[in-house]
Amino acid sequence: MEFTYTPVQAYAMLAALGDAGREFYLTRIVRLDLVFPLAYTLFFAVTITWLLSRRLPEGSPWIRLNVVPLIAGAADYGENIGSSRCSSPTRPDSTGLRGSPP
Repeated sequence: MEFTYTPVQAYAMLAALGDAGREFYLTRIVRLDLVFPLAYTLFFAVTITWLLSRRLPEGSPWIRLNVVPLIAGAADYGENIGSSRCSSPTRPDSTGLRGSPP
């Protein structure tokens, strides 16, 4: 599992998927990618809030750690939007990404 990937890796993945793979991704996987980030974001935010509110004194600035899952969820949705746009058959250029691969 990688934390990030380069544009070259994205081009290679899209090429390996082919048209059928990209269609499957857009019709099946994207739906799951809409549900899971919301589920884990809410779960972790609520769990962190609950645990920290039980352990920390009232008014502690550490309670703000419950924002971290919201940032992660937003980043996941951003990646999902980018992946969907790259995989779309109506993408603006032949590769779906701006510019050209190196």
